[in-house]
Order: sequence, then C-alpha cells, then structure tokens
Amino acid sequence: MLRSPSLEGKFIVHVTSQEPSKRANSACLICLYQVVVMMKPAALAFRPFANIYPAFWPFRDASRGPSTFDVTIMDCLEGLQKAVELGWFNWRTFDVDTYELLARVTTATPTGLFRTSS
Repeated sequence: MLRSPSLEGKFIVHVTSQEPSKRANSACLICLYQVVVMMKPAALAFRPFANIYPAFWPFRDASRGPSTFDVTIMDCLEGLQKAVELGWFNWRTFDVDTYELLARVTTATPTGLFRTSS
C-alpha cells in the first residue's frame, strides 16, 4: 500500500484536532495500522508517541456513568497484536458486513462475539 510507485518520494501527512479524544483516536489508528498491516510489534508502533505532551487521554467504557477502568492506546495495540498472533483477526479476510451487523445493538448477542469449538 505505502510501497506504491506513485507514492515514491512523497510524504503522507496526518493532521488531527487538538481535542484530546481525537488526538488519542488518531494516534491509535496510526499505530493499529502498523501492527496489523505492517506487522510491527505494538511497542515499536507506539514509540514515536511514547513521550508526547500532553499525554493521550485513555479510552473508557461506553457507559454514561463514571468509568471504572481506563484503556490506553498500548492496551489496544497489545490486544490487537495478540489477536493477530492467535489468528483471531486478519485484515485481509475481515468481513465488514458481518461486523456492522453485529455492531448494531438490536442484533448483537454475547454469543456472537466469541469463537466456539463446534
């Protein structure tokens, strides 16, 4: 993808908002791409962002009340790295239509989220 001859000698620049949640989302997506597509280890993908100031806000659960735990960008990267290593996620065969169906609150069920041995 980035090795396309049409990109030779060109830079790809990503610009985001100063809003803390958007900064974290942007950095996370850039790093996730490196983990999934470029097969970089999570720590190496995150290295350019490790000492950024101000620090990234952690992600939280989707409930409306106070968050009982935070999830960092590194948590996300390491989790997806492990999923790729175990063969649970492959970006080349990812079924977007099924994902979008399961993402709907009206159709998602907890059993649809876990692999079964049957």
